[in-house]
Amino acid sequence: MTDNDEILASAFILFMEKGYRQTTTAEIAESAGINESTLFRKYKSKKNLFNLALETFSEGAISNEFDILSYSSNLAEDFEKIIQIVYQTYQKLIPSYRLLCKKKLVKDKILDNITQKLQIQSDLLVLFLDGLISRNLVIDCESAALTNIFVENVFVTVFNDLIIKNESTEKSIDSLTELFTAMLEKTNEAKLC
Repeated sequence: MTDNDEILASAFILFMEKGYRQTTTAEIAESAGINESTLFRKYKSKKNLFNLALETFSEGAISNEFDILSYSSNLAEDFEKIIQIVYQTYQKLIPSYRLLCKKKLVKDKILDNITQKLQIQSDLLVLFLDGLISRNLVIDCESAALTNIFVENVFVTVFNDLIIKNESTEKSIDSLTELFTAMLEKTNEAKLC
């Protein structure tokens, strides 16, 4: 980790824990192991540091690694890979929502980037589901609507896990995998239609 990465990570953690107003540049500098004057020389202001820390965090939080997916003969494994990616995205993003809602502080560019990346993630999921449908591996359904249901279920599960401090993400991912696999398997087509 470079000095810059360490400073941004320290700043992000403190902003998350204490909020923008309650976090001082002296605390950030101390946490990063640098002088406060170095902090101002590098970032010019607390607001610039805040935005750069959020931007850096959001770049790393949202994965669009659906290209790792291939259509296997095991539907549950395919869904588990997708659910893990989406689950990890929300697990990182949800705690930062209180910071992201600070419209007066957060640059539009950062929020637009997050929105765009989440949309790309959803679009990739739609394409993946379309591929499963065209290969006749799952029931014929409206993939965009199913993607919305999928994303909402993962979001709610992660949100609940964070609230109750559930340490067993594997259990949550397994439950979601079972749910979506059961919903879409061809063997359940008669039950759903």
